[in-house]
Amino acid sequence: MNTVRTILSCFLLLAGTGLVQGQDWGPVFNQILAADSICRTDPRKDPKPLFLPIIKKCQSDKNIEDEGYAWQYLAANIKNVTQALAFKAYCLQNALQIKKRLKDQQSEYNVLRNIADIHLQQDKLVQAESELLQITRPGSNASHDNLMYSCDLLAAVYIEKGSYQKALEYSLRSLKMMKTPADSANIITFHGRLSGICMVLGNVSESLSWSRKTLSYCLSKKKYSCVPQIRGTIVTGMIAQRNAGQALKFLKEHSSMGKFKIPDDQRLLNRQLGDCYSALHKTDKAEGAYEKMLWLIRHQNDFFPEYEVGYSYYRIGQFYMDTQRPQKAKIYLLSALSYFGVSSTTRYRQAVYALLFKADSTAGNFKSALKYYRLSKVMLDSVVNTDKNRKIEELLIAFHNEQKEKNIKQLKNEAAVERLRLKNAGYTRVWVAFGCGLLLLTIGMLIKHSRSVMKANILLKMKKQSLAISLHEKEWLLKEVHDRVKNNLQTIISLFESQAKYLSDEALTAIEVSQQRIYAMSLIHHQLYRSDDIRSIDLALYIPILAENLIRSFGVSGRIFPEFMISKVDIDISEAIPICLIINEAMTNAIKHAFTEQRQGKISILLEKNDGKIIIVIADNGIGLCLPDNAARSSSLGIELMRGLCADINGKLLFEISGGTRITISFESVKSSAGKQPAEPL
Repeated sequence: MNTVRTILSCFLLLAGTGLVQGQDWGPVFNQILAADSICRTDPRKDPKPLFLPIIKKCQSDKNIEDEGYAWQYLAANIKNVTQALAFKAYCLQNALQIKKRLKDQQSEYNVLRNIADIHLQQDKLVQAESELLQITRPGSNASHDNLMYSCDLLAAVYIEKGSYQKALEYSLRSLKMMKTPADSANIITFHGRLSGICMVLGNVSESLSWSRKTLSYCLSKKKYSCVPQIRGTIVTGMIAQRNAGQALKFLKEHSSMGKFKIPDDQRLLNRQLGDCYSALHKTDKAEGAYEKMLWLIRHQNDFFPEYEVGYSYYRIGQFYMDTQRPQKAKIYLLSALSYFGVSSTTRYRQAVYALLFKADSTAGNFKSALKYYRLSKVMLDSVVNTDKNRKIEELLIAFHNEQKEKNIKQLKNEAAVERLRLKNAGYTRVWVAFGCGLLLLTIGMLIKHSRSVMKANILLKMKKQSLAISLHEKEWLLKEVHDRVKNNLQTIISLFESQAKYLSDEALTAIEVSQQRIYAMSLIHHQLYRSDDIRSIDLALYIPILAENLIRSFGVSGRIFPEFMISKVDIDISEAIPICLIINEAMTNAIKHAFTEQRQGKISILLEKNDGKIIIVIADNGIGLCLPDNAARSSSLGIELMRGLCADINGKLLFEISGGTRITISFESVKSSAGKQPAEPL
């Protein structure tokens, strides 16, 4: 039933990825998948209440396609126990009838194969054989998977029937059909079954060969959970070849593989150890290992399949017969027979009957011994037949010959490919030589070009260094000029201060105004001298120094307070002198005329830059500019000077008188590298 679920899951994957064209995976099918997901999440969940309502709805809607899937999924989720097999078969029979109505032949074969699997488990061997032969018959048009899995299942049926020749035939047939990488997932099952058949037929070396191939595959794919069973087959074969010592060594080397926390793996390990010690005549160690196995069977019986429990009892019974304890052996042999029942292989039932015959003969119970002898003889006749053994050998030889022919053909193909490769290698050498010559020529040209570029780069670097030195000297000289201009302006201010002692009030006032103007200009030259950039002035650094100096020079620090809302704005040196003189004039007018009669107040200066336009606002909260005419038309010297300076930089000058005086200067900056930044109070 795992096959059913796997196939349906593949259909789901293809539907989800859009690879199945023309299929409408509707809401009913999604309900089926949801029910299946619930059952897989909680294996103890009874699937009937989940699937039967869906089936009933499909029947009422006459949705036979989804009904067929529902029956298949229901069967796949029913536990694989004896009492549930009949209902599983019933579910699959319903699905089979639907597949026939839909004329979906491959799905029909798939369901039929799973029905045959159930009949095999129910020991309905004739019925299972008939169903599988329908799939494998010539002209059935069965798909690769249906044909391959049906042949393998037929081999299992014939093993149960004791027809080992046919079992071998179909086992080899299924093995031949493994071609694709996906088919290699069946190596464990197919090789294991073939190994078991060869062991039963007495071809131990062949059995070991297949078992070792299976073990190598498991180890390469890290399928360690399969190792204990395969390891046991190899150990049994080595003991049969009288290599018990090597078998024990092999067992110990591989005893760490597998999940030995699982009781069944521990049982297998103890049984295999017991078999090795028994063959080596180490009776005490063998009995100890078998007793550990018995303890597991008695205390954790639910973990083991009935057949495996029966085989374990059979091995203990055989051990006690080998050690001359027939009465004790009979107890375990009868237990083995009760677990084997009718569904076990003929070979092991025949072996149990043969041992019971020996046990009763030794005890003098000849009537019972005769009964067991007859049963053993009947089953032995079905297994051992000279003609059949000859045909079986022929089958194996034919299979190996076919494999050899395939290998020879493959080697011939490889040889042809090698000859072609050698032929092409000659052409390749010619092209490689030509390519190497062309490469050397290209490398030579590249080296020559590289040297020319290096020489040009050296000359360019030398010129750059010369220009850098020259530029540095010019910048230094320009800074020195600014410093000397600043010093000269300071000298002029000092001369004004000396001359002021001998001047009248009006002349003194004119001198003071001129001093402030000269200081404003000298401050620019001072900033340029201290700055790394001698082409521009940062107004955010300059304005606070100028304002503080003006307030300090007029002696109004205690009652007039500056307030700055300025952003970092760099302006060209050609704009710096006019701007600084405008700010100087505006603040001087505010200090002298806006706060009469010792009034307190503040002078606010706003500076910002927006899309290349610089805006400067000087505002006070004094009495305002009071002139006979409009302030914008005033002919006062300070205002006329501000207008003239503003015109020099192509700017606009605006006067506003409301609760004080507000002077706004706006102009397009020559230097527009600095972006707009939000104003912050300093």
